Amino acid sequence: KRKKEDFVRAEREFKAAIALDSGYALAYAGLADLYDTYQNFATTTKEEKMEFQAKRDMHAIHAYQLNPNHPYVITVKCYLFFIKPDKTHADIDSAFNLRKRAYAIAPNSVDVCDPLSVIYGSLGLYQQAIQMRQRCVSLDPTFGNYYAELGNLYVTMGEYEKAESALQKAILLQPEGIAGLQGWTLLKIFMNDVPEAERVLAGIDRVRRATNAEIPAVAVRDARV
Repeated sequence: KRKKEDFVRAEREFKAAIALDSGYALAYAGLADLYDTYQNFATTTKEEKMEFQAKRDMHAIHAYQLNPNHPYVITVKCYLFFIKPDKTHADIDSAFNLRKRAYAIAPNSVDVCDPLSVIYGSLGLYQQAIQMRQRCVSLDPTFGNYYAELGNLYVTMGEYEKAESALQKAILLQPEGIAGLQGWTLLKIFMNDVPEAERVLAGIDRVRRATNAEIPAVAVRDARV
């Protein structure tokens, strides 16, 4: 549920792993991944967000120095290119190439397929994004967020029947998952079911207050009305 106390516990475990083995690249990569999630969902001020971005970058760089050929480490390094204030097309290309490289090494790793789907979607390559998201679902069919992201892609493509099926599975698996609930809301707006959209929005607000998490703009920016 992305509660702050959960982040604290996760951070403690990653640091314990590093204390046991200071050369363990995956612990640094996991910590970088944790900080990226934290700065996206749990920070409340610009200063705090920047602080955790800096922590993320430091640990991602160190992980890559320790093991530059591990697919998860490669994937985490891509975070360095996304939040740069002066991000260029070259930065986007670098991230894209790194994620494709990780996929070439480990095509059956959901930790590799998930972010590759995200970057395909951000580049407007929606069919490729859907194919990769379907692969995520096949690799881990119990994680609701993968169905949610698949549903959001279908919403973007205007394939509402497929979106409805995917989002229903997401909400069944994770009734309080923000991505699924937000995707369902967007879908219902596009289907002109405003009462249902308002009902779910109220539920999202309750979840947000309970978890102290900000609601990210998941699919709205890419949606085609």
